[in-house]
Amino acid sequence: MEKQNKIFAIISLGFLGDTILTEPIYKNLRKKYNDCKIITITNKLFEEVPLGFEDNDEIFAYDKNNIHKGLKGYYKFRKEFKYTNKIDYAIITHPHERSVILAKFIGAKNIISLDKCGIFNFFINKKIKYIEDEIRKTYKAEYNLNYLKHICDEIKYKEVTYKRNDINYSLIKNKFSLPEKYIVLAPTSKDLIKDWDYQNIKEFITKIPSKVVLVGTEKAEKIAKELEKESVKFINLCNKTTISELGAIIHEAEYCISVDSGPFHFAYSQGIKTIGLFFNKDFEKEWAPKNLAYVKTLIGEKLEEGKEIKYVKNISAKDVIIEIESMELCAK
Repeated sequence: MEKQNKIFAIISLGFLGDTILTEPIYKNLRKKYNDCKIITITNKLFEEVPLGFEDNDEIFAYDKNNIHKGLKGYYKFRKEFKYTNKIDYAIITHPHERSVILAKFIGAKNIISLDKCGIFNFFINKKIKYIEDEIRKTYKAEYNLNYLKHICDEIKYKEVTYKRNDINYSLIKNKFSLPEKYIVLAPTSKDLIKDWDYQNIKEFITKIPSKVVLVGTEKAEKIAKELEKESVKFINLCNKTTISELGAIIHEAEYCISVDSGPFHFAYSQGIKTIGLFFNKDFEKEWAPKNLAYVKTLIGEKLEEGKEIKYVKNISAKDVIIEIESMELCAK
């Protein structure tokens, strides 16, 4: 009989959405190895995220910009990490040279990842062939299960689910003075080509009858300031929440309207009615679930011309409002 009490490390040093979409890996590992320990090593910024994974046992934050910066940082992490030389499998879900080096430093017996880390592929002894066309056409959460081919004889995709039992949602709503009903709008991302334009953001907020909560980081904060100058009425929570608070605010929303970014995944993984705004149909194939009735996507198109972004097909505020009204009718 195969040894059950294995120790797995899921190394996910990507962004918010990347981290959330690793969740089906945990479910499959738990089903195959009931008594195993599943550890998450994640970007410091998103260390709270795996708290919403039912099958996660422990979290370690890798702070690449501060205490774990550079070569000394790898040694420091190795010293802090209590499972050094005890990891049976390190699964690298966001392939990057840094992740492979980290897996090697903690003494993982087996390292599983895509073979796209250059000279560091040498350290990946359980390689997954990198086929870009296949990756771009497959929903990320489903594609992530390829990492289990070396260790699970039966792999079954299960929808991404995110649940925080440690959060008092009413307390967070009260902290930010949120109304009973509201819509979350996340119009920006880390990439300019994914963002929604200002005029449609403004039109959506002014024409939708529901209260709108605007969320995001620096770029969204700039938009919020412009909207406030024009006396547009909305709830500004840009750069004002922790990751856990953002998840809770989305959890309590009627709808979440989001570009191709973390809040989009935060919303539908919690069962919230979600509309995703995509400006690249290939991104939609990779980053949007296909079989959830409460998730809709609207497709626009942008092109990069030098340093400028050109709209080939925009997504209007009216398009989004019509989609919300359609979802309302379906719910009745």
